Amino acid sequence: MNHLAPVTFITGGSGGLGKSTTARAIAHALGLRRMRTVLIDGNPGQQSQRAFLRIQTGGLEDAALDSIAGALIMPNRTHAAFALLPGPADPMRGDLVGLYGSAITALQPSCDAVIVDADRVDPTLWNTPTTFAGGVMRPMIDLGLARMIFIIGSAGSQLDDGLDALAAIHQPQRVLAIAQTGQLAKPRPESGWRQVTAPVAQWGGICQWDKTSTMMLDKGQAGYPAGQEPAWLAHACLWAGGRKNDFTPQRKGRRR
Repeated sequence: MNHLAPVTFITGGSGGLGKSTTARAIAHALGLRRMRTVLIDGNPGQQSQRAFLRIQTGGLEDAALDSIAGALIMPNRTHAAFALLPGPADPMRGDLVGLYGSAITALQPSCDAVIVDADRVDPTLWNTPTTFAGGVMRPMIDLGLARMIFIIGSAGSQLDDGLDALAAIHQPQRVLAIAQTGQLAKPRPESGWRQVTAPVAQWGGICQWDKTSTMMLDKGQAGYPAGQEPAWLAHACLWAGGRKNDFTPQRKGRRR
């Protein structure tokens, strides 16, 4: 049987939750473990990966005109442990759903992991086949061909919008929910989060911004050094196809 890399969409119900940062950190962590990892910029209107990594050339449409390999920005140019497939030069193209679907399928045989930084999801987008959510993510999730990591806000509209989107997706066995909490906020207890997300997703932990993650962004670093990933990120990497031994903390004095 031919090898096909697992595909993981990183999304959420609102903007400003750190979806792109999370996607980058997962791709970097997997790449540091010698997994051939491609990060796809699946938010054509924003393309924050292109901006963060300072990539000026290349685009998704190059994958249709040339081989998929020729469209990739390799690690020596991303200065990270992953290759990047940037979004299209023209984010208003009418054939983006087909281009993205073809690119993901073409990458799977030659990679160990495909991470897709996706735009937000809401019930309307999920039910509209011409959108990235409804035309790319939904078919792959519904058919069991991909998984999703869903970043959910801790309060207000970011929480409500996230729960509405998760209810519309309704694939609890294929979705991992991670709560995002601000640096100075007091996180909701994990037991409360498990109860809230149990009907619609697996529970992946709490991502709380701190001095380390803020400094990482300020310095333009793609992710954490190997072995220094927080628990929620290690869990996300395992969900995205990482090897268990690579993300299991070694406890001092642990009996065997």
